[in-house]
Amino acid sequence: MKTKEKKKHHQIAVSLIEDADKIYVEERRIFIASQLLDCKDIILNELNSSNYVLEIYYAGIKAKQMTLIEDAVNYFELCLLLMPKSNAAISNALLWKTKLELAECLFLCKRIEEAEIIFDELSKERTNSDDLVLLKSRFILLYMYSGDYKKGISHSFDVLEHLDFKIKTNNIGLRIIIEISKCRMYLTNKLMIFKYVPSITDSRILDIQSTLIRMSAMANLVDENLFALLILKLSNLSARNGNSNFSAPAFSAYTYILLHFLGEKNMAYKLAENVKTMMTDAKDIKCMTNFILSAFIDHWYGPCSEITKQLTDTIEIGVRGGEFQYAGYSFTALIEMQYVMGMPIEALNNTFKLINQYDKRLKHDITKSTVFILQNHLDILTNSNAEELDEMCVAGLDDSQKLTHYYFKMQRMYFENKIEDCYKMVCKIEPMSGLFKGFITEVDLLFFMIMVRLEMHCLLNGAAKMKNHIKSKKSG
Repeated sequence: MKTKEKKKHHQIAVSLIEDADKIYVEERRIFIASQLLDCKDIILNELNSSNYVLEIYYAGIKAKQMTLIEDAVNYFELCLLLMPKSNAAISNALLWKTKLELAECLFLCKRIEEAEIIFDELSKERTNSDDLVLLKSRFILLYMYSGDYKKGISHSFDVLEHLDFKIKTNNIGLRIIIEISKCRMYLTNKLMIFKYVPSITDSRILDIQSTLIRMSAMANLVDENLFALLILKLSNLSARNGNSNFSAPAFSAYTYILLHFLGEKNMAYKLAENVKTMMTDAKDIKCMTNFILSAFIDHWYGPCSEITKQLTDTIEIGVRGGEFQYAGYSFTALIEMQYVMGMPIEALNNTFKLINQYDKRLKHDITKSTVFILQNHLDILTNSNAEELDEMCVAGLDDSQKLTHYYFKMQRMYFENKIEDCYKMVCKIEPMSGLFKGFITEVDLLFFMIMVRLEMHCLLNGAAKMKNHIKSKKSG
């Protein structure tokens, strides 16, 4: 760009910044920042950049809110370049925040290594526990969004340590039993009196609850025992300390334990009904709670046609409340439920189209992967020229996504009467089948696994036949 044009952009930006009507300036922040970006060389050579730094920072925040993430990266990078020449008070107040915002935006742009370098720098700069909790909590959400659940869980453990709430995972089976005992003690006589329990005011407890909720969502996709331990810890924390916005998702998670681990159907139903009376107006919390109840609990007691309506409402609530993670989970639960219900392929394709009508932040990695895997399955069913996912693609999936892929593939092979191939698939699926626990797909998966084992039984001999017989009885 020529110097003359740069000066024109500079003149426009300065005149807008100096406008007496501050509301006018705020409404045009992104335009102002874009003008400053076009005259970057000029403003970098000025002796004092204080007038620009705040405008560009807030333009970056606004661009991020509008999901103009790449633009936000440009604004935050320019902001950091200008800070050495701006007022010291402004620089000191904004430097850490700007780096954090830039790291988040880089992460969302898939520039993850660059983001992690900044993240590590920020972690080393701060020794204050509150700052480290804020920093690592923001990155936990990013790892959830990207599907890197192991890193997300690792950072969650760090956050809990900063909050002086350590969770030990050795002898996890025994620890689960201990937590179940505590839950029984705390909750057995409280199922009907939630509304009379005092509210939690300790911010530390609230931060722990928030971290456990996010952490358990990730653990559910990688480690069912850790998932059980976390939601028991969460439930006990809520029952012991009082009510908060997080109590509804906490107790709905305990309902999952009652129903799917302990088989206490009546108590699970009572607790689920009571949780619904605790629901707050906070859309993000409502989205989390509705997802847990709809995806794991309600479809065991009521018709799926009603539950799909609940899930559709939950997606809307999540998008309006900015809770894109659980709104995305609700979308995957919705399409899987519709598939198991036997909805026509055309209707499923219409559901796929719905996701494009929502905010694009809904399409995080787990949502995109599930949609991609199911669409591939439907393509193979309807188009003889469609190809299977190649092994390299499957190898890049996490265990939950692999299980979804193998589940669909096993069904196709079963209907093609490839029973021996099916049996090999069942053996591959079995170690990870717990990742479907509670979902409606669990029943469908177990049904096909049993059918395959029964049909394969007469083809087996000796120890293999005995093992198959034991596994069939256990699955049934």
